[in-house]
Amino acid sequence: MVPVHADGAITLMQQYRYPVGARFWEFRKGMWGGPDAGHLY
Repeated sequence: MVPVHADGAITLMQQYRYPVGARFWEFRKGMWGGPDAGHLY
């Protein structure tokens, strides 16, 4: 599953991962949408 905005763009965040000593581009995690947007577990 890939989070895609209405205009087709995606949002990535750069994260530094200390255990491997490198930066990675990742999809944002968390809830997108309103409180009734639903959850995936």
